[in-house]
Parts: sequence; C-alpha cells; structure tokens
Amino acid sequence: MSNRIQLLSPLVANQIAAGEVIERPASVLKELLENSLDAGAKQIEIDLLKGGKQLIRIQDHGSGIHPDDLALALNRHATSKISELNDLSHLQSLGFRGEALASIAAVSRLRLISAIEGSDAYQITVAGETQMPEISLAAHPRGTTVVVEDLFFNAPVRRRFLRTDKTEFMHALDVIKRIALSRDNIAIKLIHDGKLILQLPIAQDLTDKTRRLSKICGNQFMATSQYFTQEAQGLILEGWINRTDSSYPHTDLQYFFLNGRMVRDKLINHALRIAAQDFLPAGRHLAYVLYFSCDPELVDVNVHPTKHEVRFQESRLIHDFLVKALQRVWHKPEVFVGVEEERAEYNVLRRPRVGGDPALNLDSRLRGNDGGIGHPIACIKNHLLVETKTGLLIIDVIAALKHLYLLQLEQSKLIAKPLLMPRTINISAKQLENLQAKNIDWKSLGMIWQPLSAQQIIIRQLPEFLSNTDLTNLFKALADNTETILATIAHYAATSKAANLTPSEMEKLLPELEKIAPLELRKITQTIVLS
Repeated sequence: MSNRIQLLSPLVANQIAAGEVIERPASVLKELLENSLDAGAKQIEIDLLKGGKQLIRIQDHGSGIHPDDLALALNRHATSKISELNDLSHLQSLGFRGEALASIAAVSRLRLISAIEGSDAYQITVAGETQMPEISLAAHPRGTTVVVEDLFFNAPVRRRFLRTDKTEFMHALDVIKRIALSRDNIAIKLIHDGKLILQLPIAQDLTDKTRRLSKICGNQFMATSQYFTQEAQGLILEGWINRTDSSYPHTDLQYFFLNGRMVRDKLINHALRIAAQDFLPAGRHLAYVLYFSCDPELVDVNVHPTKHEVRFQESRLIHDFLVKALQRVWHKPEVFVGVEEERAEYNVLRRPRVGGDPALNLDSRLRGNDGGIGHPIACIKNHLLVETKTGLLIIDVIAALKHLYLLQLEQSKLIAKPLLMPRTINISAKQLENLQAKNIDWKSLGMIWQPLSAQQIIIRQLPEFLSNTDLTNLFKALADNTETILATIAHYAATSKAANLTPSEMEKLLPELEKIAPLELRKITQTIVLS
C-alpha cells in the first residue's frame, strides 16, 4: 500500500459518504421523508417490504423536482435548500447537505420519479455507482416518488449487519412517528408488507392533535400526560408531558422538537431531568412530546451528519427557560388550555397575573357569595379550576386528597374494611425486615397484614381509600421510605384516587376542602387574581 496522498475515486468517496448517512432502512426513510417535508408535501404515502430491506417507496405531493435538475439531484453537495455560507445560520429546512439521494443511490437500486406543476413527469434510474443514470418520461402527478430496492445489494458486509425484518421495521416505524409528530399538518399513510399500519389525517385543531397523538403514542400516554404552553423572551415551549403522579420504565416516549426538527441534545435532556428531579423516582423516566421554538440564529443544527445534536449560542438562557417552564407546569400550574370546545374561552388565561400576596385573606377575597370556596368551572388534568368573587382558584386535586387522607390517618377517622380476597404481595427479605422493625400500630391505620414467608406478606384489611392502590409499590415504599409512614400512605392513596376521579367527583371535593383552614388551603392551591 502506497503512503502517498491521493484523491479517492468517486466510488470509494460515495461509499464512505453513504456510510456516514445510511446505516439501515430507517436512515433512508429519515432522509427521504425530510426531503418530502422540505418540498412542502401535505400528503405522504409510505410502502415498505421486509422492514425496508427489500423495498422503500415514498410518494409525496410536494413541489417536485424540475426535469433539468433530476440528474443533479443524485450528485453529492447538490441542493436547492442553501446557496451561500450565510444560509447556514438561517436554516429553515430539515435536509440541506445535498448528500442524501447520492448516498442512497450509492448502496441501492434507486428510481426517482418527479413532476413540477405544468410539466411532464420524468424518472431517473440508477443501481449503485457502476451504472450510468437513465432518464425517461413517466406518468406521475405533481410531486415526487422515490423507490429504493435491495438496500446494500452492492455492500454485502454491511447488509449482513442488518437485523431481522421486524427489528428493522420497528426502527423505521420510530422514524415515521417522529416525522408525524413534527408535522401534524401533513397526512401520512404507512403500509408494511401489504398491510395498512398507520393512517394519520391532518390535524385541524387541538382535539384533532390529541386524537392523532393517541394513535402515535398510545392511550396510556394520553391518559397520564398534560398539555401546556409556556412563553418567555421569545422562547416558546408547548406540548404534552407526563404528570407528576406518573413515570415510565423506559425512554421510548421521549420526543423533543426544536423548530420542527427532532433533536436529542445533552443540554435539553439535562434541563428536563433537573426540572423533574423532585418527583421522578430512581430508574423511572419522563414521557413527553415537546415543541420548542426559538430564533434560528440562536442554534446551530449543522453539528452532526444526522442533525440530532445541536449547539445553542445562549445555552444558559435555553437551559434555565426549559427548567423553569416545566417546573411551572408541574408545581405552579399557571397554564390551562381546554381540549373541549366549551372550555375554549379559558385560553385567555395563558399569561395571568398571579397573586403573590403572602397575607392573602381567603375568607374575604376568594370565598363565594354563599360562603363556600367558589364555583367549579373546569377540571383539567388533576386540577380543579374554581371561580371566586375576585379571581380564580386552581386546586391541585392530588395535593388536596393527600391532605384529606393525612388528616384521616392522624385523627384515626378511618373507614377500614377486611378484604374479601386477601392480597399476597412479594417483597424482598430486607424490605420485610424493615417493615417489621418499624414501631407502628398498623391496625390503628386500618391495615392488617402478616408475613407469609421470608419474601411475602398477606394483606387482610385496608382503609377504604387504599382500595385501588398498587399495594406492591405501596408496601415497598413503606419499607424503603425514610419519611413518615402516614405521608407515604396518603401520597399513594391520593395519586391512585386522582387517576380515577371523574370531573363531577372532583367537584364533590369542594365541601370537604371548605373545612380546611385558610393557611392549609393555600398549600394546595394557587390563586389567579383578575384585575
């Protein structure tokens, strides 16, 4: 081998470029779908065979490619999205390097068919680097279809590193979900091995967005998440994130979009972890679909070939905004946007003036005319919105229930019932030892349990408010928790109860809360004074 410096051949150079951009079928999908989005497509149809290893076909109804540019589109560093260096600091497109089609063509059998408005359609066909592109007339509506067959047919070593059809399809599906989440104004249809997998219509409003999100992320995510929007200093954060009473054992439901681009960034991840550190248990993770908007000049997306990593000019500002925005959502809920049409009038409360008077007299300023706390007007994600004489009261239902249950436990005013079917739960030997070592009169708390073995206990009686609680997690927490037993029981009971409360049941809490002293009431509420 010569140690002289020489230019690489186009074949070798393009194979290296393909290796940087194209790892698997999902990589092809990402590049082609981003091209469709940049072309202004409002409808995209995707057809896959064998997880994309045999076939990837993407048809969009975007602006199309000019016939004279068709061959140029397969060249490296040929793009319609930037033309000069200054464009890199004002990027509005997803793909801009001009490498995607050239890299895909280098390792597959590729056919590109496109038509612009008022022109005939043309197609170009190429198979790897050894075949000259062929251009011919074709029948096609305005837009572009890209057909990629036999990925890595000319790179057998790389093809052997592909996984099973199912695994490759799951990677491809994740890419499609990310694209679908980034643009809810685009209809997407996915067919795999002849079967319809996903069909997402365009979302017109928040209700449509919620339905579409449910199809992508699942009903459980929707049931345990809350929608919000926050804005400050030209920065906007909105989307869905799990409530404080829920968390996930995996990171599969974490989607963060920066100016419409999916990113995985260390600074962003750190900000989210810091914001959630007060309630997120060890080994559990957040679930979110978040959209962050800022001036494009504040961020450099041209950091990595995959464009997942970014660099912020004002990293401290971005980090602090994200932390404070999420903490306001979780701990000081100032933002309420109703999903139902009849609640739309409350959208004006996005930026309320929050009363900060520590000596606020709840009896004189926030009580209703009938002497009660006020009139309930909305139930939104475990919070009750109550209208008062001079403003609004936001009641944290979980905190309210916890307070009420704690009072019952402290005052021994419990309704306890023997279980018709005693419950057996598994715990560790150390946890059982910890439970037995606690100097607690369990019966006074309405609880009767006994060891069944070295790693099992049987529960025979519980307070009524614990009837729907996850007992395994509760008893493990009682064994491991160094905080008070009463607070732990009240917390688990409250989070379990709140998850199953209907809006009418939330409203029925008001008479109970009216018995609470003003000082205690302020701990579980936030006031919005409307002047």
